Amino acid sequence: MAKGPDIGLRQGRKLCQMQHEGRLAFVAEGLPILLASAQGYQDAASRLNGKPREEGVLVSFADEEAAKILILMDLVRCPPAQVNQHIGKLMRWFYNHLARLVYAKATSWKPMSVQQLQHYLETECEEHSLEGFAGEFILPGGPVHERESALYADIQSYDNGELAWHEPQIRPSLFGPKESDALRLANAMQRLGMLSLDGLRIIASVWSGTLFSGDQTPHVAKALMQTTLEQMEAAGLIPDSAEDGDVITLYERWQLPMYELQITPTVQTLKELREAQGWMLNDEIGGW
Repeated sequence: MAKGPDIGLRQGRKLCQMQHEGRLAFVAEGLPILLASAQGYQDAASRLNGKPREEGVLVSFADEEAAKILILMDLVRCPPAQVNQHIGKLMRWFYNHLARLVYAKATSWKPMSVQQLQHYLETECEEHSLEGFAGEFILPGGPVHERESALYADIQSYDNGELAWHEPQIRPSLFGPKESDALRLANAMQRLGMLSLDGLRIIASVWSGTLFSGDQTPHVAKALMQTTLEQMEAAGLIPDSAEDGDVITLYERWQLPMYELQITPTVQTLKELREAQGWMLNDEIGGW
């Protein structure tokens, strides 16, 4: 079969072909576009009063668009010697629902090391969970299931093989649509001047000497954040639009770099899940 021209959307992999400075300039050009896209979904969600499912879907879209910014920022933070090793994976994550949703959720995690962060990722990506007394129910889970169960009406199967219709629903919130944490972080970065080309140059320079792998801790990351902000302030790059809470948001929400980690579905077979049910039942009975 003839192959058509390699043009159109989903061309992020071609960032691999760019030199460092050209890549930074191209990323800087795109970050405001991604931010505006994410903010558009969040603003639309705030106008859907009384439509909690649709509000939740739009906030999820905002999460994913803002997560693209965080993925690109990990590319900027990656040491030059490791960029060629990780850029292909990062750009696959840029287009992957699971990776984007995980990046968004990771803004609220507090791991004590990169190694513990990998454990958090594996737990978050579990595709099934055991619920009820002694894990009697096997239920689908994970960020992609959560996303699709809100988006689509569909035919589902229970663990006993019975089929049923799934009706997409989200529990209403008394306070309106949730604000995307990933978007909140991206907006803070924007107001602090970090998404500009000069800001990216400073981030790349400050973070390039540290490889985040294994037992690297948040203390190291926070020290690098401080150095980044100090250099940006010295260069006059932090605009007057920066708000008092933006630095706090940066320190609380910008997760450890994840370029060395793996984001893949954590899959257990039905046999393994049944065995886990047996262990949980034995634990319950043994405790009586």
